[in-house]
Amino acid sequence: QLELTSASSRLLKLKKIELHLVELEAKFGLSLAELF
Repeated sequence: QLELTSASSRLLKLKKIELHLVELEAKFGLSLAELF
């Protein structure tokens, strides 16, 4: 049971990081588009 919860929490952390990267990518892409 404990292993299962730690695994799911790890997955949640990965998802949060993924979302964060997508947000940064979007912002960076927008700023790049503004530059050119």
